[in-house]
Amino acid sequence: MKLVYPWLIRATGWVLKNPKLFILVPILCIYILAYGVVHDLTIRPLNKALALRSDSGPLLDFASTETIRLALSYGNWLLTKILLSLENVVKFDSLKGVHALEEALVSQNTQNQTSFVVSPLATWPNKLLLARQFEESALRALNHKHKPELINLFFDGLLKKNHLITAATTVNLYVVHNALLPPLEVLLPLKVLFFETSLAPNAATEFLKYFSFLIEDLLPIKLFNRTVVLVQMAICIAFVFRVYFCICNQHKIRSNIGLVCGWLVEVTLASAAAVRILSSYGGFQEWMSMFGPVSSYGAGTYVLAVMLFSSRTLFRTINDLAGDNSMEGHETLHKRLIRFYLGINNSARNSSDLIYKFTRFVRKWCFVDKFLSSIAPIPNSFVVLCLNLSGLSLIFGFIFALLHIFFTGIAWHVLVDKYRLILEAIVLALAIDHFLQQTFLVGIILIDLNRVELTDLLSKNPNLNDPEWNESNDTMGEIDPISSFILGLTGPLARPKPSSLRHIVGTHILKLSPVSSSRFWLGDVLSFFFWNFFCQVFITLFVLPFNLLTDDAKVVLIGHQAKCRHSYDWLFYLEVGATILFIVAVSELTFTLTYSQRQRKEIDPTATLEASSLLEYTELAKQEQTKYFECITLNKGHNIDVIKIATNSKSSFLVSADLDRNVLVWSPLSEAEKKKPMSISTTIDSLEEQTHPRFWPVNHIEISDEGNYIVLVNYRHSVIKCFERESLSFIWEINLVKETGLSTKELKPMLAFFRKKTIAGFLARRLLMKRRSGSDGRRSSVSSTASSSTITGNYPPPPLPIHEDNATENKVKDFEQSLNRDEFVMVFEKGHMITVSCTDRKVRHYTMFEDVYGKDLVSENLRVTTAKQLTTSRVSDRILCDLVNGDIIIASAVNNVWKFSRLKTSKTLFNSRLNQVLPAPASAMGRTFSSMDTDFLSIFKQNFSNSRPTEFPTPKRRFAPINHCTIETIDFVGMVVRVRDLKAELLDTQTGIIIKTFFIGHFKPGSFRVIHSEPTHCKFCGCASVETLSLVYEDFYDPTLIVHTFLLENRKSRNNICLRVERDPREIRCLGFDATTEKQYWYHDIEKWEVTDMNVVMGIRRADAKNSDESEVREEIVDRKSEELLLLRKRKSKVPSAPEKPKLNDLWQGFVVTVLNGQLLEYKIPFGEDEDESEFACVRPNVIAKYGYKAVAIAFGRKIKILYLGGRKLIESDLYYKGSTSSLKPILQPLDAAVNRNELLFINKRRRMLERRKKKEPEY
Repeated sequence: MKLVYPWLIRATGWVLKNPKLFILVPILCIYILAYGVVHDLTIRPLNKALALRSDSGPLLDFASTETIRLALSYGNWLLTKILLSLENVVKFDSLKGVHALEEALVSQNTQNQTSFVVSPLATWPNKLLLARQFEESALRALNHKHKPELINLFFDGLLKKNHLITAATTVNLYVVHNALLPPLEVLLPLKVLFFETSLAPNAATEFLKYFSFLIEDLLPIKLFNRTVVLVQMAICIAFVFRVYFCICNQHKIRSNIGLVCGWLVEVTLASAAAVRILSSYGGFQEWMSMFGPVSSYGAGTYVLAVMLFSSRTLFRTINDLAGDNSMEGHETLHKRLIRFYLGINNSARNSSDLIYKFTRFVRKWCFVDKFLSSIAPIPNSFVVLCLNLSGLSLIFGFIFALLHIFFTGIAWHVLVDKYRLILEAIVLALAIDHFLQQTFLVGIILIDLNRVELTDLLSKNPNLNDPEWNESNDTMGEIDPISSFILGLTGPLARPKPSSLRHIVGTHILKLSPVSSSRFWLGDVLSFFFWNFFCQVFITLFVLPFNLLTDDAKVVLIGHQAKCRHSYDWLFYLEVGATILFIVAVSELTFTLTYSQRQRKEIDPTATLEASSLLEYTELAKQEQTKYFECITLNKGHNIDVIKIATNSKSSFLVSADLDRNVLVWSPLSEAEKKKPMSISTTIDSLEEQTHPRFWPVNHIEISDEGNYIVLVNYRHSVIKCFERESLSFIWEINLVKETGLSTKELKPMLAFFRKKTIAGFLARRLLMKRRSGSDGRRSSVSSTASSSTITGNYPPPPLPIHEDNATENKVKDFEQSLNRDEFVMVFEKGHMITVSCTDRKVRHYTMFEDVYGKDLVSENLRVTTAKQLTTSRVSDRILCDLVNGDIIIASAVNNVWKFSRLKTSKTLFNSRLNQVLPAPASAMGRTFSSMDTDFLSIFKQNFSNSRPTEFPTPKRRFAPINHCTIETIDFVGMVVRVRDLKAELLDTQTGIIIKTFFIGHFKPGSFRVIHSEPTHCKFCGCASVETLSLVYEDFYDPTLIVHTFLLENRKSRNNICLRVERDPREIRCLGFDATTEKQYWYHDIEKWEVTDMNVVMGIRRADAKNSDESEVREEIVDRKSEELLLLRKRKSKVPSAPEKPKLNDLWQGFVVTVLNGQLLEYKIPFGEDEDESEFACVRPNVIAKYGYKAVAIAFGRKIKILYLGGRKLIESDLYYKGSTSSLKPILQPLDAAVNRNELLFINKRRRMLERRKKKEPEY
């Protein structure tokens, strides 16, 4: 038994309780260390702008070199250096003496002798000015105008005070001449220390080219430099936005902008501290000139490289620390922090990435875990840092090899020294950056995770209507505002077309994610370094004067560092103290808004783990242990791939069809050891042909609730055929074209289902009571519940248990079953509807468009876009049809006759005084609707009596809808969610009021689902309520599963989303959807998925997920070619090694997503001893279907696997009314944990009282 270090538990607990110190102390230490560089990057540019703007004196600067370059094109020219020693160059007398020497050299020019002086005082003014103005102008030029390379080239012996030059003791003058110079005559106090002419060939030309580059006097080089700098800045800005979008799309951090700003501060300070350390210990006087004599892109390369590698460890830190679920308590957060420092993965999503697998490999084979268990913890980010440094060393080694191959001599030395310094700076900066990530950034993420409490905002804004509360509520679930603005979800812009540039850019931003390891190294890193390598080599070879570097006279010292002496006074220390005070003040303000002292005090001290808690490694590593689904395998039936699976969540039977046109019926829950299916493949007998064609294709399969009937639908011939389980044969076949007189185009099915036909409630109760009471005619307690039998409701309670007289009870059940007759219902696109009685084959035809709009007012373009069955307890069966013109038609079954009405929708009546009296729901036993519904046709005709249009107008859309029109039902409360483009509307079918509008993305047709937690009682009003409501769909462009979860985060009230609030605006005690918070969770590389009634999503995805199909195909081609070459090399061997067959769990990975908190749990797929796992791995999962209330059926080739968790009870006819748990928590908890029994007590109360009474009765 291996225990976690007690000091680690104590230290992480202290971090959770004191995040402010954990953030401020490390960042302030690095800030003080890097203050010199930070001062030059922040305060110095501000001083430069102010100083140059207020400079009223002469502008002492270098002159243009155009005249000298024109003169150098003719004749032979020499270069001479004059080194003058002064007490202080910036004094007026010294400046005047240097200028006099320049004038003397130029004044001696003749026709045969010409001299040009290159001096920093070339722009000496002609007018008389004060001495103080000359001195101030010279200091401004030295401190704010000249580059460090120019200062090192012309000055030496610098004196600096508070990072500003105050004096210089020597100055260099370079004379370009075509003849020998006369003897120099200098005025005191000037002294000539060096006077030498260069012997190098083309010395004057090379010097002038290098000097022109430094003062940006060469237009092509100037344009090239500025272009490269602009490109570097653009890459830097784009990369920052890319990191921001990737963090947003992970949906793990609430304050994405705050985290990105913290990361930028961390990278900047780490880079500055590394440069400061190297410049101090490397003997560099100025850090800006440490990257060589041509350092145009050295600093940019250095900063971008640090950002690039730091982002890699940043994403890893977020994944390991934030995990898949950031909505857990402090104790779980404490364990997650311990797991982070121990290197145990907190996220199941990144477990399939190559970097994760390589990390685990390094930890195992490099004895990292053994070091961790014996000495100190090592987080995964440290291993990633080591891998980054190893890869960086390989890249620079390759660059050094290229330099050694293509360059020799001084060029090789210059370039190698430059890249060696860049490598040292990057390595040191990444080490400092890693230290800040383990402290500063971890503290920021912990505070972000703790913001879920929001105690201060709740105490300050108890009123939910307060705009300040709404504003804070929006920031809690922060999403990407840029893509929302581009796509027109927020802001003044309209929605873009699907093919427009705005739509492409907006959707691309929504799909940005951290790139894979191969793309990171082969794409980002290599392209960046080799592009920079080209720019560095080009500018160095073009500009650097190589002849002068090898000159024995050493006239021009390229790369020379001017000697400098620093001093500081009280103003400097005051400045440092003021900046530190400003940082602390801003940090205190930020902590007050995010993690205040009041919130810290409200944290339970027992929430964090104690050092003596004996926490084991196995407890922390449970998430990394291999977990398997429970599985039922259906094989020995199909010989070829299964292409269709049909199920009914209330029935245990499963129907499958394959490519051989075989249709099989399975009973997966049967106790037989070898489950053999029954074939129901058939032919079409209703066609007037000599040969009966096979019933194919089977476009739709429907199973009744008890599994007694199975209907096969064929779209091509418009034929339906019914199979009865009792007789094991087809009992009827209907040709819809002959039966209805419609064409095949008009018979496109939109919905098909089974329902129970009802009879008069009074007659049914009399018959049942008579049979139950027996010969004495007494009314027993059992007969008192006849009114709640299966004939009066769509969600009936279960039949009572059999007791004393079994024969009588069986007769009663058989008679009751005879009253329940199944009816098959189909809705077609053109508004037609048929019902077929399964027992006597009676067909009834309805025309809903004519019943609602009138026969003469129906447009030819009017059609049903989607239809859905709505079954609500104690309410008639209903069908909701969404039409192309935006109307909704409700079909209700009243005494087995379907009535149609148009539902008027409204967005403005909810919570208004006009909607105080709501109509009662339609009763299942009522004979008529309200007057508004029955009189709809007459009212409609009366409104159109004056104009009398020839047909009902169908509005035409300007653009095609982005999302396919979809309706999903919330059965137990009679509400639906209707999709309109990028909006999903929660609609009350009783009143037609749009209660809530949700913004969604572009999803694949048929992938939209609505799931919710188990309905319970509202603690205030007692009506139905749910903990969460989730919208689930798959992205249209990528295999990405997107989940929108709406829940209440006010933990003080401990209330669920009450659904009475949405219907009764007078209810003010409860909280509805207006008080909910939206959480978004994105899951990439999802292959197949389906929702269950347990508020979870189950499915399968690739075990080694790739970022794109192109990379996957490319790697398959490379692997295939490498295998062919390997076999070719071993062609002489007798037994060639065959490649190992892949297994299913190597390619496919099962998963479960709990939409309550967005947690993703990975599960492997189990196999029996007689199963060949490689047979499953050679195919993709064909189709997936929901099975029962907590399982899914997935077809792999010719076999079907039913995957589930927990017990084997998979079928529940009425889930919410029988006490079966519909939550995943009891399954994931230990076996000895208490099971929470949640059910709708207001429906089951009477039945449960009878059950208790019977248990108390003595048995005789």
